[in-house]
Amino acid sequence: MCLVCRDLKSRDQLFRFVKSKEDGSFLPNAEGRLPGKGIYFCRTGDCLQRMQKERRLRRQILDKLSESALEWMQASREMSGDKLSKS
Repeated sequence: MCLVCRDLKSRDQLFRFVKSKEDGSFLPNAEGRLPGKGIYFCRTGDCLQRMQKERRLRRQILDKLSESALEWMQASREMSGDKLSKS
């Protein structure tokens, strides 16, 4: 389920992140095999834009994404023709 829009979608339509025990940041988990608390959100531009714009979501999620997570998202978005930036 997408954390932003709360829609149920298949795994190939979602980004997955796992919360790091060391610093609390969210790490990318493309294979879905890392242990720990995972969060999911849509790969669509609407959910990613909403995550960037809404203060609550920025504070809870976007500010805690690691640089590698942002790079992974950017690479995935570029493959589909979209772009994502951290604002």
